[in-house]
Amino acid sequence: MNLLFGIFERRKAELDEEIQAHIRMDVQSRIDRGESSEEAHAAAMREFGNVPLIKDVTHGLWRWRRLERLTQDLRYALRSFRRSPGFAITVVTTLAIGIGATCAMFTVVDHVLLRSLPYQNANQLVNIKAAGKKGVVDFGSPYLDIQQWRERSRSFQEIALYDSNNNRVSFLEGSTGVMQVNAPKAGAGLFRTLGVHPAMGRDFDEQQESGGVRPQ
Repeated sequence: MNLLFGIFERRKAELDEEIQAHIRMDVQSRIDRGESSEEAHAAAMREFGNVPLIKDVTHGLWRWRRLERLTQDLRYALRSFRRSPGFAITVVTTLAIGIGATCAMFTVVDHVLLRSLPYQNANQLVNIKAAGKKGVVDFGSPYLDIQQWRERSRSFQEIALYDSNNNRVSFLEGSTGVMQVNAPKAGAGLFRTLGVHPAMGRDFDEQQESGGVRPQ
């Protein structure tokens, strides 16, 4: 920070010297033409214009003007923190909580709303539910209805069955102990519909499927 501040101050000093040299040359030129020293200086200043304004405009054209302003803001902030350490701790804590909460919310939104499901053509996957007089059926659909959907559907490339309401619980024993595994019911074509392949073994064969499962 001190190095940047030194560079800024040196450039300002060089600019001041250039302006003063230009004015001195103009004054000397007017004196050589017969004007008095006072008249020459007043005319030179009048012709040159507003010196502070010219300095501000020139500073604004420098590429590191923003760094200079940032450096000044940081120095002012550090002085303020040293004068009021309690206030500084409160500000830093508030900023940390705000930034942390914002990052957490964005992470949730990114994973839940923005990112697509990790399946092939995830934007084309839909969840089909049967509906009756009392509304949507949450406990699944009869297999005969599902079979008719497959035969008569013209809007879906594939209809697969998946039921997570009546999971079968299994226990696997290994070298690290016993692990509980939940096994939801799935019908033939589920992997094919999702565009994935089993890591081990083979896919489901077309087989008789029982009723009471939910299509997806």
